[in-house]
Amino acid sequence: MKKILLLSCVIVFISISTFAQRRMNRNGLYGISESTFSVNLSSGLSYYFGDAERSWMFSQYSSAQTNFYVQSSLSYSFWPYAKLRANIIYAKLSGARASYSFKSGLFEPDFLIEAHPFGISSPMDIYLFTGVGIALSNIDAYDIAYDYRRTLSFSTPVIPLGLGYTYTFGSGFQLGADFGFRFATTDSQTSNLDGFPYTFNYTIIRGEASRFIDIYYTLGITVGYLWSF
Repeated sequence: MKKILLLSCVIVFISISTFAQRRMNRNGLYGISESTFSVNLSSGLSYYFGDAERSWMFSQYSSAQTNFYVQSSLSYSFWPYAKLRANIIYAKLSGARASYSFKSGLFEPDFLIEAHPFGISSPMDIYLFTGVGIALSNIDAYDIAYDYRRTLSFSTPVIPLGLGYTYTFGSGFQLGADFGFRFATTDSQTSNLDGFPYTFNYTIIRGEASRFIDIYYTLGITVGYLWSF
């Protein structure tokens, strides 16, 4: 988790440093950079990776972990090489192993910063992003070993991290792809993405030995529209 936080800080630092170094070269000492505003919709695959299952994407066991997500976002740029983005995701997650399984639906609002190393003025735009968010999960969990079912709701802070590509046509229409990770910052009995660990019958701690932080991925297609002013 320290490495994830460090990487997030590096992306933010690169965004601010690039702005400070390039703004004067591009716009002059007192120049004003072009501002942009965009609305985007994304959809594609969501993939859970955590305590309940640890097989990697595209493995022979990965079908139990593969679902879908939809995402909407608003982005605003007042720097040539960075954007601020408000984001909300709805995703389905699931996982299964020999002794435990779960299914969930979550809403996740995020606040992100995007680093655009080649500048937002280029029609072919590659970007990195990170930020903070909170996953609001409704989980249906089944402990196979004890034949015990639970329904619960959790709020779990997450750190988004990812990259994307967008092509902007002359009309302002955008088409692209986005790949992201969501790292849960906690994996306790009161805050996690999969309902595990937990205490059964007030005495037995299921998943006590687990130290694996829950993650989910998103991979999808993005469409949107960009306004410049």
